[in-house]
Amino acid sequence: MTTSLALLALGYFPLARAQSEESLRAQRHEALRTILAGKPMRAASELLAVIRELPTDKPFWADVALGNLQLLEFDVNYLMNDRMRQEFFDRSLDVDTYEIDVFLRTLHWASVKKTNTEYQDFLSQLDKHSRSSNQFIAVIALYYLANPYFTANLPEGAEASNRMATLYPTLKATRNMLELPIYHWRDRRDVASEWVRAYLGDPVAPGHVRIREAASAEQRIARTIPFVKNMPPVFFAFEGTSIKREGVDALCALIADETADWRDRYGYLRMLEPEMKPPRVGEIAQGYWKLIRPVVEALANREELTPDVYRARTLMCRVACGAGDFDNAEHWAERVLTEQERLFEHPERILYEEAVNTYRGYAKALANEHQFDRAVRAYKRLGAFYPNSAVAMDCRKQAAAARRRAR
Repeated sequence: MTTSLALLALGYFPLARAQSEESLRAQRHEALRTILAGKPMRAASELLAVIRELPTDKPFWADVALGNLQLLEFDVNYLMNDRMRQEFFDRSLDVDTYEIDVFLRTLHWASVKKTNTEYQDFLSQLDKHSRSSNQFIAVIALYYLANPYFTANLPEGAEASNRMATLYPTLKATRNMLELPIYHWRDRRDVASEWVRAYLGDPVAPGHVRIREAASAEQRIARTIPFVKNMPPVFFAFEGTSIKREGVDALCALIADETADWRDRYGYLRMLEPEMKPPRVGEIAQGYWKLIRPVVEALANREELTPDVYRARTLMCRVACGAGDFDNAEHWAERVLTEQERLFEHPERILYEEAVNTYRGYAKALANEHQFDRAVRAYKRLGAFYPNSAVAMDCRKQAAAARRRAR
């Protein structure tokens, strides 16, 4: 029995082209449960079979199935070691029959360090995929090409960004793509520059400034994103690279608005992140932390788990680690790790990588503070959560290293 027929018999999809957002979510959660049961290769085969069956003529499937593809990427790139990955490629990929299999192999190249020549070849392959007649592949390829984490300041990124905005202006994936440079610039504290302010809609910025030298479609559509369009003018008042107090107050009020769309709250939270500087335990808070903490903590404690809430939880863990408040950090690290299955989408990063990296960061912070016994327990916990995986193998190594340091 072929993989697709086996999945059909098990109820993973009722008909080859009868997919829906609900069924794809169910398939993704079933695959995640298979991963957490210690069977990452089986989960990858199941995810691949489902993605192969997606209709190829409608771009909106990129919005619906992006999470499934991201879980497959996470499985292949994070959870498989070299031997497992090669075995999966040899046994499951059929690059002569399925274009999506070729695309998956191309995406894997992005996770491997390369020479400049190899990286240019990767971008060339992505560009080729972005012009595919398979609309799912074309949209996702443009999304990756436009991602500033891959192509910041490269002409390939600007061209892909504008092309995606022109061809697919109504997709959620396009909105996500247009938001990525904003987050990238904010993380680099580059929001004060004129060309970024023009993109964000600052009324005093020169109107002729173009985002990343792209044509107008990208900038025009970006201006329709609510959190960009409604950016409070006081946000653009900087002291060096920090927002002034009135800008922090305005962003806190927007994040606290329970009636707002989660996508807008997520954007405002990302604008506020660089100002989150907690004091060490026993020290007096400086800067804006007293203003920011209650707002972000209230967001993190919301019962409805949307991406802004999940992001707030990862931030609460991160800042608690930075402050040396490891009881609080453990609380948030556990919530980030164990509640990821409740989340259906993430507008910026691969959700599943975020969960691993947050918990791993917590364990590493413990070791750096010489809390070795607690670090060992944290690494064991993370490894046990992903049994029979490369993450589990790495956690065993890190736990052994922490034990040696404790002697």
